[in-house]
Amino acid sequence: MIPAVFTYDFPERCIALLDALESPARNTFLPAHGETGPLITTFAISMAMPLIIVPIERLGTYRNASKQDRAHLPQMYERVKRELMKPFGQTCFRGNGRWSLATTPHIVRAPADWASAIDQVEGLFAPRHRQALDNLSGSEVLNGLRHALAHGSIAYLDEAGRWEPGQEAKIVAFIATDRTGHGPDGSNIFCVSQEDLLLFLRAWAGFLMDAGRDEHLVL
Repeated sequence: MIPAVFTYDFPERCIALLDALESPARNTFLPAHGETGPLITTFAISMAMPLIIVPIERLGTYRNASKQDRAHLPQMYERVKRELMKPFGQTCFRGNGRWSLATTPHIVRAPADWASAIDQVEGLFAPRHRQALDNLSGSEVLNGLRHALAHGSIAYLDEAGRWEPGQEAKIVAFIATDRTGHGPDGSNIFCVSQEDLLLFLRAWAGFLMDAGRDEHLVL
């Protein structure tokens, strides 16, 4: 069915896919790599792409753009913008999951260099890295994730936070150029466990649905 209000309906459709496909993804293995774990991390990333990129692009919350849906959904836009202006740790979709942020002293562009950059981070989920992430605004975090997803700057990590081919993936790293203006140019490495990424996506989609519901009622 073609949605009447795309930006409002789209998160609900993604939630339906999460509900229907998460369990099968947990029981799906690559035949040649059956011992390395199910495809749940890949599923989480595949759902993160539309749920993060599409709403932010359509609402245009990160730039001055006239073609986005903000003109047609002003109440939804303002509510999302207000929430994204909060520190990420205070947003309604943050939850209590394992998140962290580490910043490199220089921009890390080549995928071949990501593993060494991540390996240099001491205590990937140490309190200081968690606090660094929570101190950023919701907009800075979501746009960092959007940037990484749009450019394919994603790495699978094991439970210890290391890139070890052949090990089961447990953590997702998103690598994005630091555009926060809080320090010299470098790269932000956002890390989150696959389970907490899925929880976050549900919370983010639920927030978007709530933000759009009031708008939908007045259309």
